[in-house]
Amino acid sequence: MSSNAFTNHLRPVLQDADEVLDAQVRLNTAMAPPPAPGTLWGIGALNRAAVVMLVSAWEAYIEQIAIEAVEALRPAGPLPLGNWPALYAAVKASAGKLHQPNVQNVKMLISGSTGLPDITASWTWTGITVRDACQKLEDAVGTRNRVAHGARPLIQTAYATDLQVFFQQLASHTDAGIRDYLMNILGIASPWPP
Repeated sequence: MSSNAFTNHLRPVLQDADEVLDAQVRLNTAMAPPPAPGTLWGIGALNRAAVVMLVSAWEAYIEQIAIEAVEALRPAGPLPLGNWPALYAAVKASAGKLHQPNVQNVKMLISGSTGLPDITASWTWTGITVRDACQKLEDAVGTRNRVAHGARPLIQTAYATDLQVFFQQLASHTDAGIRDYLMNILGIASPWPP
């Protein structure tokens, strides 16, 4: 089973981006001829919007998974809880200030919430190395930032579609990496069963 962050924060926004990309296909199919030879109606704006939404989904997911992870560390039983309340407050504050869900900031937030030294070690799957995943994340966040600051980069539909799949895989592997660390290193019961 996936984390609450994956199910309730990442997936809904990924679905929103999917709807934007689907609308783009329907719009371009319905509109003929295109405004100029070799162009399609509104495709650039819709692809930029999809990238902004996808990176926003990742950001919301990372903020929530850090909070869920620290919640899993809560000592059982009634008060006193030791240092846990301070850790929880610090993680919630850090998650609320994330704003740039790039590799370095994600590593710091996850490490600060769980003690896991490097979440990126779990970012590998068929056809993707840790280095590939990190570079793809940096590129996506950079593109989102450029768009947010007024740039209008040309973004291919294939890139936006691929990014959607990428973030789903990245979050799935982040879930697994945190779960494995909590269970196998810290000896905590799985906060979200596999």
